[in-house]
Amino acid sequence: MSKRRPENHNEGSKKRTKGIPAFGAATDADLIRESQNAPSANAFSVRQLPLTNLPSLITLCIEVYTRNIVELHEQYNDEARYYLKLLPDPLATRMFATLRKERPGVLSHAFIAAYFIKGNEIALDGEMPGVSKLTIDAVGNMGEELRDLELTGLVKISDSVFASAIKKLPNLERLNLRGSTKAGVETAKAVSRCKQLRVLNMSFTSPTPASLAQVLGSCGELEVLKLAGVPNLTPHALTSCLQAIAGLGDANGIEPLAKLTCLKLRQTRVNDVALLSLVDRMPQIQHLDISFTAIQTLAFLDPEKSETMCLEKLSLTSNPLKPSALLEKLPSLIHLRTLNIGAIGDPLNLTDTVLYNLTDKLAELTQLEHVSLVGNQRLGISKAGDHAIADFVLRVGRRCKTLNLGGINRLVSRDLHGLLSDDEPSPLVSLNLSNTSVDDRAAVYISTCRFLESLELANTKFTESGVYEIIDACPLLTKIDLTSCRSIRVTDRRRIFESWDEARHPTEEPEVPAKGRSRRG
Repeated sequence: MSKRRPENHNEGSKKRTKGIPAFGAATDADLIRESQNAPSANAFSVRQLPLTNLPSLITLCIEVYTRNIVELHEQYNDEARYYLKLLPDPLATRMFATLRKERPGVLSHAFIAAYFIKGNEIALDGEMPGVSKLTIDAVGNMGEELRDLELTGLVKISDSVFASAIKKLPNLERLNLRGSTKAGVETAKAVSRCKQLRVLNMSFTSPTPASLAQVLGSCGELEVLKLAGVPNLTPHALTSCLQAIAGLGDANGIEPLAKLTCLKLRQTRVNDVALLSLVDRMPQIQHLDISFTAIQTLAFLDPEKSETMCLEKLSLTSNPLKPSALLEKLPSLIHLRTLNIGAIGDPLNLTDTVLYNLTDKLAELTQLEHVSLVGNQRLGISKAGDHAIADFVLRVGRRCKTLNLGGINRLVSRDLHGLLSDDEPSPLVSLNLSNTSVDDRAAVYISTCRFLESLELANTKFTESGVYEIIDACPLLTKIDLTSCRSIRVTDRRRIFESWDEARHPTEEPEVPAKGRSRRG
């Protein structure tokens, strides 16, 4: 037998745990799940469907270790650490991902650095209180081995710390810094050294346009670029940035942005002129998110290039968009799969008349699967067009997989009649009807969506009866949002699946023998 195993685990554990840091001490992060079933107005109810196949032994082991990590290290610390050291890199990565999700509070810097800073991918986030400057430094020491790096939501880490680590990782192919707000100019300069970079997410960070130009002019393999919420991305700054990119590209022998397929400029100050110049450099663009910007005309969409433009996703939520521009450009987007046009216009200008015309255009886009009309509050106002929403649901909505109609106040139950069909059921997987006027009468229509997995009914007039009817008919349904549904008890909103199960399968009370009657009859 191995000499490393003590003969008496209890005695050995006392000696080992005496000087161990508070690795397993409970934190607020660990207590979150204990309060999830407490009464709350925030009512998102979930359930797990029965397994269709057995999980692998590896999966079961990781789950057991995660649930019992504190106890294991209190009683068998040396053994647990020994076996963690033996884990192959792919398994260590899987285990770390589970721990990061389920028990972030127990992951100290020392523990992370000792057992999980290895392999070709690392992910750290702001939910992990143990992540510090030392942890980021340890990541940088991985050198050429690292390919995939996520450092998200780390608001306390400085720009220089990020830069110091990234400049030592020349072979990075994927880098996500989303929400690490101090990542700025120095970080961007370090990123420009990663010549193999294909995916870059710097949303809600703070680089300057000039430092971003250095990145884009040096990283010719970029396919995905996300810059949501980056400050100072003004039209003038973007124009100067494009000029700098062209010069850097010539110097580096690359064609900047030519391989880009996904661009996210959400919550920036980009306008039509700047976007037109930008998209002209992206012949392969497929996904474009320009929500919450100043885009009005969609001038970047050239109908003459409809055969070559392969745009599959277009997000225009909360833009001062002119309906005429949308109606004019849509027919050219023959490959479109996702369209987000929530709360468009300034003021809101998606009316019933516009929706009728828009439905005609969308009905011709045969590949469309995901549509959002969220927040278009003028729909349903006009008497002449009071069936515009119903017409949209019948001709477009029912063939989607994701449909967001939340925030359309005048949407009523009968508008969902189009979900009924004598043919195949709707392929809807996710349906959002929050903050609408639907009630239990909509249940008969929603119940025909046999593939439904997620349903949002926050602040509607649904009661338990209507929700139960939907659960009865939708076997794949696992998430229901019932926040502020006043006709449903607060205690049941977060446990609607349990409530449904109790109502449909009441527990039978054991039969009690009548007083004075012999048990033998």
